[in-house]
Amino acid sequence: MQAGKYLNKNMPGSTAIMYKCSAYSFEWYSSGKVFRSANLSALPDSIKIGKRIVVFTTPEFLPALINEAATFKEIARFQTYPVSQLSLPFLNADSREKELKYFVLLECGVK
Repeated sequence: MQAGKYLNKNMPGSTAIMYKCSAYSFEWYSSGKVFRSANLSALPDSIKIGKRIVVFTTPEFLPALINEAATFKEIARFQTYPVSQLSLPFLNADSREKELKYFVLLECGVK
């Protein structure tokens, strides 16, 4: 996946948190540790205290993240589509954009 490769190239060895989402390819391609969490405050202190962390999530969870993170900055945004589930709207170039889903990579400062 593009996000894992992007993280390796631009922030090698970074620990990342998958926040309320699932993307196995992100875990596969990322060379650093990847944790899954639905609650940033539940992360081990060794990950979050005094550090900025990288968070991988979908745009729909950004409002929830605002309540949990002191600060966050979008690093990159990635399009995705499950290729094993091709549909006619996706194959049609005029309607493809509506079928795509997005993931975002954020740098966060935890409260």
